[in-house]
Amino acid sequence: MRNNSREGRRIGRRCVFSGARLSHPDGIALNAERLGVEGGLRLDDGFSAEGEVLLRGARVAGSLRFAQASLANPGRGALNAWLMEIGSGLRITPGFVANGEVFLDSTQVRGSVNLDGDLHLRGVEAASLKIGPRT
Repeated sequence: MRNNSREGRRIGRRCVFSGARLSHPDGIALNAERLGVEGGLRLDDGFSAEGEVLLRGARVAGSLRFAQASLANPGRGALNAWLMEIGSGLRITPGFVANGEVFLDSTQVRGSVNLDGDLHLRGVEAASLKIGPRT
């Protein structure tokens, strides 16, 4: 994929990158900044990105799913999802690997968050972390 920018675009139903292999070392492998998806966004089933996956400000009405996905941008941001809004749920399930920083600052998930399998958090910093029912 030569032009990997989806910045500010709107997609009906769902957006599926299952099995996609994107590479732009030291750059942005997938630019989906401010992307709007009426359904779910899938980055799974062998999805791999060498470079940053940029989802900053994206709005996904359905769920965001990472399963059997690999993100690599060592020493830099592997996933940048600042200010993202997820309507249905966030699913980070077995086989997800991020080699680089993962930014979820001010991300809102209105549904459930599923972190299934081994989750290793090093150097976690959070202004707030809420676990439990919405109030």
